[in-house]
Amino acid sequence: MSKVFSNIKSGVVWSFLQIFASKFSTIIGQLLLAYILNPEDFGKVSIATSIIYIISLFQNIGISDILISRGKYFSIYTQSARSISLVTGFICLTVTLICGKVSEFIYHDQDVSNFIYLSCISIFFNTLSNIPESELKKQLKFKKLSILKSIENLSTQIFIVLFAYIGFKSYSFIYSSIIISIFHFFYIHKIAKYSYFFEIKFKYWKSLIHNSIWGLIFNITQTLIRQVDYLILGVFSTQKAVGLYFMAYTLSTQTISLVINIINPILFPIFKSSSQLTTKERNNNIIELSEVFSFIGFTFSISQVYILPPIIDLFLEEKWFNSIEITQILLWGMGFKIASTLWTLIYKVNSDFIKLGKVSLISSIIFTLIITFSSYKFGNIGTAYGVSFYNVISSYVFLYVAFSNNNITSKKILFSITRDFLQCSFFFIVVNYVIRYFNFDNKYVIILLNITTTLVVLFSFTLTYKKNIIVTKIKNRIKNKIK
Repeated sequence: MSKVFSNIKSGVVWSFLQIFASKFSTIIGQLLLAYILNPEDFGKVSIATSIIYIISLFQNIGISDILISRGKYFSIYTQSARSISLVTGFICLTVTLICGKVSEFIYHDQDVSNFIYLSCISIFFNTLSNIPESELKKQLKFKKLSILKSIENLSTQIFIVLFAYIGFKSYSFIYSSIIISIFHFFYIHKIAKYSYFFEIKFKYWKSLIHNSIWGLIFNITQTLIRQVDYLILGVFSTQKAVGLYFMAYTLSTQTISLVINIINPILFPIFKSSSQLTTKERNNNIIELSEVFSFIGFTFSISQVYILPPIIDLFLEEKWFNSIEITQILLWGMGFKIASTLWTLIYKVNSDFIKLGKVSLISSIIFTLIITFSSYKFGNIGTAYGVSFYNVISSYVFLYVAFSNNNITSKKILFSITRDFLQCSFFFIVVNYVIRYFNFDNKYVIILLNITTTLVVLFSFTLTYKKNIIVTKIKNRIKNKIK
């Protein structure tokens, strides 16, 4: 047990440092780009990026998770997996070129098509980098991965801003991704001690592909959920409207994805590589982690409803002010998304990729229908409402279905989600009512008061709902010292 939590602690620390640095550099980059580029430029990038993300799903087809789930047999499947990744790399390259041509007829914008054409380079190199990266995850080399990703994310933002400043405008996004993907390919192979050359072997391809298909379906459907809102909005609205939504979504998810990405990526390889945990212990750990995600997620998301508007007002130009309402709408649903983020882990640790794929497929169809209706009727405001509505409903459904299918009691966590949402909402609504009542006009004071409230809420939640854990640890330490 102690080794498991030691690995989790190590992974959390390095993931936190990496993601914090990444999100900080991304936010600074977004603010700088907001001065250099126009909403129309962001609109083009968001549409093209959404298509590129969907294509890039095929660069993995779920093999990384399958390899990690094989545990100590990882090395047996390595060469077959690398051979499959080489084939999928060329498939992705071909699909990218086809999608670039199709996009010309749908969006009637040559820039969007050019972005997609150029992205085939980065997608190809990223495809070939998947297996070495899985090797490092399997070995729990979170420090190396975190340092590498931090350098890459910072470099990406620097290149984007630099290229945009020089005059490449929206093309700066794709040029930077090409440079970083090539660097990533060579460096990840070096630190994983993999050869740059491929030994073609397909001996275990059937075993890998069988579960990988459902892993691929999961990856495709989850990426559709993350990207299809841009694509649908791009069909019904102007590029300016898409650009405003893109800015709002980016700002509303930066800090929140920090919370999600700290723990979520490290848990699967840690749980899978440990034989010390019983099923009951593992399930209890997942429930406790879900509760932590719930109260932290709601605290951050609802606090940003009141913190981000004055930040946008202070640091962005007037052309972005229409994104404030969209940002707030999205943030009300983000806490629910964080609270339910571990539903996928339950299926993965049990190697139940078929159920994982089926649940995700159904949810993506429902999400697409919701976004299509709301975007068609109400534009980017409707898109934001549709996303938040989906996040609220799906959080309860995902956790209930995942927990029930694996004989885990879901009542406790579902109650925690409702309780945390209501209590966080109450705290911040009261504080901001007081701010309005006393006519605080200073934006910096408003930001400071809401940040202070965030810290108070986190502290009170920690004492109230995690008191038993904290007190138990303190008592044990005192007893050990006395002895």
